[in-house]
Amino acid sequence: MEKRNEENKLLIKLGVNVLFIFITGYILFFSLPIYSFYNPQKVIVTLIQPIVRWIGIHFFGLDTNFTGLIISDSQGLLIFLFLLLVISFFIGLLWLKFIPYHIEKVKYWMKIIISYYLSFVLFIYGANKIFKCQFYEPEPNILFTPLGYLSKDILYWSALGSSYSYNIIIGLVQIITAFFLFFKKSRIIAATAAVVLFVNIVIINFTYDISVKVFSSFLLFISIIIAFPLFKFIYLFFYKEQRSLPTYKEWSPQRKSKKSILIYVILKTLVIGGILFETFFIYFKENAFNGDKVPKYSLFGAYQVFSSKTSIKRFFFHSGGYFIIQENNENMKDYKIMAVYSEAIKLKDYNDQIYYLNYRMVNDTIYLQGMINSTPIFVNGKKIDLKKLPLLQNQFHLTIDNIKE
Repeated sequence: MEKRNEENKLLIKLGVNVLFIFITGYILFFSLPIYSFYNPQKVIVTLIQPIVRWIGIHFFGLDTNFTGLIISDSQGLLIFLFLLLVISFFIGLLWLKFIPYHIEKVKYWMKIIISYYLSFVLFIYGANKIFKCQFYEPEPNILFTPLGYLSKDILYWSALGSSYSYNIIIGLVQIITAFFLFFKKSRIIAATAAVVLFVNIVIINFTYDISVKVFSSFLLFISIIIAFPLFKFIYLFFYKEQRSLPTYKEWSPQRKSKKSILIYVILKTLVIGGILFETFFIYFKENAFNGDKVPKYSLFGAYQVFSSKTSIKRFFFHSGGYFIIQENNENMKDYKIMAVYSEAIKLKDYNDQIYYLNYRMVNDTIYLQGMINSTPIFVNGKKIDLKKLPLLQNQFHLTIDNIKE
């Protein structure tokens, strides 16, 4: 019995080691959302990518065209995570064999790393929502694409982008949750709130086929690790009928001297300050506190064709620098805008073919003339006031009495 208990303790220690190394590696090598400071992950990923490509081709039998790109939900990312797990296992074994330690210390530091990282991510995404930099108002071409022609992810993104109040509410919830993750007394409750948030996000990402499934699943997983004591209490309360509050103790550093307390306060202040700086500095730097109101280039918008010798019924200038044509059969064709001159637009298609369209803007009417794919383009379009569309109306009805059919 004692031998079995010792073996179980060793397995638990190994599991904690592997988990600690894997989580830390994933955070350091792939998912730190750093924009204001230098982010070494780009260099690290570039160095690892050839190894991932070699493993994918020689061990998993992938096609030689496999690039090994380590990006969201790619085959390269999954192979990278497999490689990281294998490395974590062997390092965990060496750690268990050669470095004596207290398992509770490892658990403590793992939760600290997870808590601050999770707080960092929630601050970033909360601010992105409040300042309308994640879910934008739908682009002009999306507003005029028939519903059935939209993919599920674009449909979801567009619906959320059309409601500023929703973004503010969810963004505030994420930021408040992130704030309370900083502190030991509120950490488990905040992590439980994070679990609820990420369960919803994971469900959305899988059911709407949004390509951050791995990342959101990872965030849910580490949220559960922090909130686990509360889930354990709920389990004991309902299924074991343990009505008394369990005593939850974990190892934490003892800061008895004034010097150690001062060092702790300084380090914590620097970490929290760095997170807040990284979160909010970019918005002050760019003076962009509402992504929907960031100035667009003069041609941006949707245009209704009123004179044309082609099958074009509308055309659009996308904020990302694309010229998009909508034909009478709802088919869309897009071209990258390479340059906009005083009277001409330089375009490029997906075969790197270059085209030029001459244009003349008179008030809210544009006259286009040129050649695309050997097809003459003579189009006159009137700019559509997008703010008058029903989807972009800022309406709220407390009761149904004043809703017009």
